Formats: sequence, structure tokens, C-alpha cells
Amino acid sequence: MKRIVTPTDFSKLSDYGLLMALQIAKKLNAEIFLLNIIYPPQGTTFSAYGDVNKLPRNEQDRFTVELVRKNLQRMEALQEKYKSYSIKMEPGIEFGNLKNGIDQFIVNNDIDLVVMGANSSQNFVEHFVGNNTEKVIRVSKCPVITTKREIKSFEPKNLVIPLDVDNELFEGLEKIVEFGEEVNGKMHLLHILNSSGLTTEVSLQRLEKVAKDYRIKDYTLNTIDEKNAVQGVNGFAKRIKADMIAMITHGRKGLKNLIFGSMAEELIKENEIPMLIINKEEII
Repeated sequence: MKRIVTPTDFSKLSDYGLLMALQIAKKLNAEIFLLNIIYPPQGTTFSAYGDVNKLPRNEQDRFTVELVRKNLQRMEALQEKYKSYSIKMEPGIEFGNLKNGIDQFIVNNDIDLVVMGANSSQNFVEHFVGNNTEKVIRVSKCPVITTKREIKSFEPKNLVIPLDVDNELFEGLEKIVEFGEEVNGKMHLLHILNSSGLTTEVSLQRLEKVAKDYRIKDYTLNTIDEKNAVQGVNGFAKRIKADMIAMITHGRKGLKNLIFGSMAEELIKENEIPMLIINKEEII
């Protein structure tokens, strides 16, 4: 993982993501692409500046050029602020909405990893359409790391990896293992018994097979009996003082999933531990 993209809107939350990206890049000897997404003037994003749609076309162009210039300057200021990390940071701007912009950027620039701040709040609109973090997870063709707070010293030594050994849905797990190996982390494979009905013995056997199949070097095998899977994962992570939760999500499709959300998204909202998420529907 040598090419990391960090979306920024110059907020405190996106700065949390950049700070984590810098620390990860240091460990992986990677470079960072600092990405700002600009909505075109035709979008409602610009309504606070007046009715841009009624301006002559050249006025709209001048407005956009000025915004690009300003945002590039702000990215240059971020480069200066964090120059002590000695990490190559390449600023970039994409036009359009967040989902399409970052999806296109990942493909065009062979990105290996997305690192971003995650918002734990959820307003009425986000309940139905999802917040920015969820949008990125749904379209990202590479792993996504999220953080909800400023972490000045990120040492991912203990990674909790919840696995569905009942259905054996492990597509994308190799990316999690790759990251864990590169940061020299211990991987704690975890199965929630109540969600499958498997016995402890069978679950541990299947977890052991996963560890062998994916050639994981430093790991533990764990099962817990918990009706609420999110609470089970969070409780286990706190008990072992985990630095990160890493998991595979299956995306969100259809009205039922839109309303109730995925386990990964619930985990982001419920805890302060950084998350590493693979969307098996999109990973390449």
C-alpha cells in the first residue's frame, strides 16, 4: 500500500484523517494524495453565494477558477503545516459529487488506501441517504480507514477482525491481512456465535483455517456469545485494548439495508476506535 488518498474539505474532521494518513504513510513508506472535491456551480452547494445559475457563463467560470485557486492554496498550507513528516503530498481537485469524484480518483491514480475522518453524528437527511464516510465506503475500490478523533501517535498493534465463518464471506480479507502485516500488528480473528448458531469448537476450527489459508503470522482465535454483534465487537475490542477494528462489509443495497444500515457503519457510529473497512462488492 504505497498510494494513499485523503479527502479534505478543510474541516477539523478531515484534518484528523490527514494526520492519521501521515502516520500510516510513514510506516508504509507511502505517498499521500490530498483530494478536494468541488461541486460545479450548477449545484446547490453554491447557493449561499447567490443564484450562480443566473450568472453569465463566463461569470460561473470565473467563480469556479477562483474557488480552485483558493482551495489549492489551502492544500499548500496543509503541506507546509505537516512538512515535518517528510511525506510526499500531492494536492488534487476533482469536480462533481463526493461518490463519483473519489471513485474516479481512485481508479485514475491507482490508489491503494483511503484515509478519512468519520462523523459520528447523523441528522435526518443522513438517516436516509448516508453521510460522507458511508458514501465513500460504498464506492471505494480499495480499503478505507476512518477515524473520529485526532490521534497523534497511531500504533496499530492490535487489530480486531470480525469474520462471518458461517457463510465464509472472506473476499477482500487479503487486503486487511496485508495492512496488518505491513504495520506489524497482531490480528485477533473474532466470530460472534449468536449470529450463526455454530458451536465454539467449529467456529474456532474455521477461524484457524482462515488464518492458515491467508498465511497470517501473528494472530489469536476468539469467539464470543452476544446477541448484538456490534456490542459484541465493541466489547471485545475494548477488552483487549484494540487499536483498530478491521472488517469486510457487503455494501448497502435495497430499502431494508438503507434504513437499518450495515454492521460496519454501526461500528463507526458506536465507537472511537479507528476502522479499516473493505467493501467486498467494490474491491478490486
